[in-house]
Amino acid sequence: MKKDIFKERERAFEAVYFAKHDAELIERLHQNREESRDRRDLAKATGISNEGLLDRILELGVRSSSLEALSLAPLICMAWADGSLAQDQRTAALKAAMTEEIGKDTPSFLFFEAMLSHGPDPKLMEIWRGYIASLLRHLDARASELIRSSLLDRAEEIAKASGGIMGVGSISRNERQVLDEIESAMN
Repeated sequence: MKKDIFKERERAFEAVYFAKHDAELIERLHQNREESRDRRDLAKATGISNEGLLDRILELGVRSSSLEALSLAPLICMAWADGSLAQDQRTAALKAAMTEEIGKDTPSFLFFEAMLSHGPDPKLMEIWRGYIASLLRHLDARASELIRSSLLDRAEEIAKASGGIMGVGSISRNERQVLDEIESAMN
């Protein structure tokens, strides 16, 4: 009789183990399916076919619904260029992010605001460079120049938001490096 109790208990433990294992496998399958769908949606929205770049964009948490936030990544890097986020620069960055396409309640704006609050991921500018290079390949010279000048103007406004006296010395060396990086990536 005791043998039967131990056998029943052993079977119960096995059942629990395999049920848990099966649930984990099913969860991984759902995650893989969702990642594939996210990658496909992002590729469709951006025209990017490089799987490595798409994966790096997805690792940042960017999805097709928040893609516009990635295009504004340099604004986040500019606001944090000196290692911290000054309130004036936060305000300027949020103002610069709001455009006709990116309203205050959109997923892109909310994602931008979250990235701004937490500071830039160390890979953010590298991923943005890959994204912007892919985007610019699909645009004519006039559209590319409009994007470049708009982004540089907004980044410069953020840089000037908390520095200098009456506009003198308002852009730090670190901020100048970010501006140069933006310009270099877009040429």
